[in-house]
Amino acid sequence: KEMAASRLLVVVLTATNLLAGTSGNACLSRPRAALARPLARRLGLISHASVPEGARSRRTEQMKSGGSPASSGFSASSNAARRKRDKRDAQEARQYAAKTLAKEGYTRLASLNEFEQKGKDVVSVITGVNAYAVFRHDGRYFVTDASCPPYKFPLADAEVRTDSMGRVVVEEPLTGSVFNLETGEVIEWCPSGGFNPVRSIFGAIKKDTEREDLPTYDMRLTDSGEVWAKI
Repeated sequence: KEMAASRLLVVVLTATNLLAGTSGNACLSRPRAALARPLARRLGLISHASVPEGARSRRTEQMKSGGSPASSGFSASSNAARRKRDKRDAQEARQYAAKTLAKEGYTRLASLNEFEQKGKDVVSVITGVNAYAVFRHDGRYFVTDASCPPYKFPLADAEVRTDSMGRVVVEEPLTGSVFNLETGEVIEWCPSGGFNPVRSIFGAIKKDTEREDLPTYDMRLTDSGEVWAKI
């Protein structure tokens, strides 16, 4: 019994040393490694094939990063395909909206990007021989003629605001004339007086003339940020 126990102890120590060599010594010979693993399994020292530390680390990193390189490549490819499809769908939507609005008699005048580029709440547009003004105020948009009725002064530098009655109005700076942007109705027609001599002169000249509303136009804003109007 003592001899059998001694032999078993020798076998266990041998297997342990061999097994330690397989995991800790990169230069261990293949025959020695092949001998160590089956012996260690039979003795219950390991329950499955050992995985080299480098391979284990790489596998762990792949799992942390969301999968294998193959799955990462598939994900990137899928995202690129989705972006391409979304871009195509957006282009088709713009084309459809343009065709529909054109059939209904609308003309494209401007895009919302132009307001940001100019840093103003009014964009002047020339279409053929006519000129138009597109106004922005609190997320709403309005289209009118580009000039003010009394003297045909341009509205490019006009002030857009909400008046005391809650109406969105535009004021032409030279004459002080004010118009309702929703209806085009005259609110003030060349008001005279005050400390502005230029306005006083303009007001005196137009004092007895017939008032004219500011022409306004029905407009549409597309999902892609384009302003169309029935002009």
